[in-house]
Formats: sequence, structure tokens, C-alpha cells
Amino acid sequence: MLTIKRILCPVDMSEFSEQAVRYAAALGGWWDADLTVLFVHPSDAEAPVGGPARDLQSVGDSLEVFASSVLGSRHRARLVESKGLPVPEILRVAADEMMDLIVMGTHGRTGFRRLLLGSVTETVLRRSQCPVLAVPRLALARQTDRVRLDTIVCAIDFSTASKRALDYALSLTAASTGRLVVVHVLEWSEEMETPSSRIGIGTIPTAEQDAVSQFNELVTNELRVQCDPELVVVHGIPGDELLRLAQVRRAALVVLGIQGRSAIGRTVFGSTAQRVVREAECPVLAVPTNRQS
Repeated sequence: MLTIKRILCPVDMSEFSEQAVRYAAALGGWWDADLTVLFVHPSDAEAPVGGPARDLQSVGDSLEVFASSVLGSRHRARLVESKGLPVPEILRVAADEMMDLIVMGTHGRTGFRRLLLGSVTETVLRRSQCPVLAVPRLALARQTDRVRLDTIVCAIDFSTASKRALDYALSLTAASTGRLVVVHVLEWSEEMETPSSRIGIGTIPTAEQDAVSQFNELVTNELRVQCDPELVVVHGIPGDELLRLAQVRRAALVVLGIQGRSAIGRTVFGSTAQRVVREAECPVLAVPTNRQS
């Protein structure tokens, strides 16, 4: 089972980042991980015309109040302020301090204090060498005092990235005592004569039985005792089916893998992953192939 020891949670002190902090704290509690809450103060170039930039001390005071109001006395967090562009600063802190996970909202404040807008989160997802948990605006509708992961849905196509995503899903399921639904989509559309998942060369299954066999090879008896994952094989468009199943099963979390580093050193963030992050009603954990650039 995987473990997480260091979690980074960038915030803009909006209600959306409050929810991200709650998820980060819950994960930190399950894994006994250190939590760092980061506020990136805009550089002078980003300050609004005619308006003074806030100094780091005032940001620090506000960040302490914000963190205390969200976490209370149940969780401890290290508070860090920095200055610059949000994406480079988030990635710098994550790399310098060898973070195992980034947790951030997909929406946030607008204007001067803008930080966690979709473009920022998606850029972090593209470039991060560690997994990123994106907490969407719709997750606020399910907000409770206690984060629960009753049902986790994990997408798998038996690529290296999705196998690593399954490792995280299994570990989270065991830690949260929830249930895990693993979904494999045999890609098919009405234009195709027969259902097929021939979307690449390698170990991608071309039939339901192949998917079942590969799944049974991945999930040992020991893992079945810990969380007893359920495999669902469906035909359709991966993004459509993953979102549909997450809604039907009332998933509290979706986990998926994204490809490794490209020639220019960025994570390949595919259209399926991008759509799921944008449209899911629950948080999405995107897991890159590895932490190597």
C-alpha cells in the first residue's frame, strides 16, 4: 500500500479553498502526513492598477486566521507565504519540499486575489510530478464537517499510469474504510461496427474477459481482504462512462492516471482526464506515471 507523508494545499482563502483544506487535512489524518498550506502573494507585476499590493505580513496574519477557522484544533498545518506567479510557486514548493500530493480547488476568487481558477489548476495538473487532487466547485454542495470517501471510482485501462492510479485508489480505500469501484471502458461509439478498445498497442484489453483477467492479476488476495474492489467493464466513450458511473454510484472521489512526461518535460494531460476534472461533481485525483522528469 502507498503512503503519503507530505501534502501541499495552495489556497486563496476563498470558500472553495476552504473545502480543499478540509480534504487535505482528512488525507493527512488518514496517512499521518504533514500538511503545508501555501498562499502565493501576487508579484508587483500582477497587482491591480492603482491598488497597492498587500505585504507578506498581512497575508500571513490572514492566512493564520483562515487556516485556524477551517482546521480548528483538530489538525495542525505549516503555513507558508511566497510571492510570484501562482503556478511556478506551487510547483517550486512541491518540488523543493518533495511533496507527495497537491490538493487544490478548481475555482477561487477573481480579480486581485485570483489564484485557484481552472487554468491555474489545470496547468499544475499538466506539470506536477506528484499526484494532484482537484476539488471542484460542485463539491461544496456536499460539504460536511467531516470528509468521507464512502465510494471511490477508479478508471483503469491497464497502462502504467492507470496501474499507479489503482495503487492510490486501493490505499485510499483502505485508509478511509470506503468501497472501491474500478471501471474499465471498452471504447466504442455508434460509428464503430463492433465494440473495441483498440486505442493503442500493448496491454490494453480488447474484450471483457481480458479486462477481468488483468484486473485479477493486479489485485492480490491480500488487497481483496483489505478493500474488496469491484470491477465494472462497460462499452462507450471513456469520459462519458466515467462521469456517468461516478454519478450513479454517488462517488466521493474519482481517481485516474495521466501519462508521463513528454519530450518538453510536461505531463501529458489527455482530453478524458481534462473533461473529468472539469465536469465531475466530486474531487478528482490525477496520478502521473511517475515523479521523474
